[in-house]
Amino acid sequence: SAKVCFQCTTATVDPSKNAAYSAATLLPTTTVDYSCNSGFSFVTVLDDQNIRTKKTIRCEYTSATDGPGTVALASTEQTQCIEDCKLKLSPDNGLKFTLNNL
Repeated sequence: SAKVCFQCTTATVDPSKNAAYSAATLLPTTTVDYSCNSGFSFVTVLDDQNIRTKKTIRCEYTSATDGPGTVALASTEQTQCIEDCKLKLSPDNGLKFTLNNL
């Protein structure tokens, strides 16, 4: 019989989502990150941890009804990311920043 290799494959993310997967393929029981591009955050907070820029998705073995040894991503939802609000301060805002006594 032929050797079968099992892996999950991430789908192409539409550029309008402003996000990307950290890998194109992954092995069962491992995870891949779905992250917003720099300067973007998810439209809605995904969970009670208030994580706004990344979700971790597991590659899982699916049920026997899907066929023997089938694997799939636990979630294929590609959450929309929107541009973060820019911080706007006047040059004379009075704020002073120090970085560890540097």
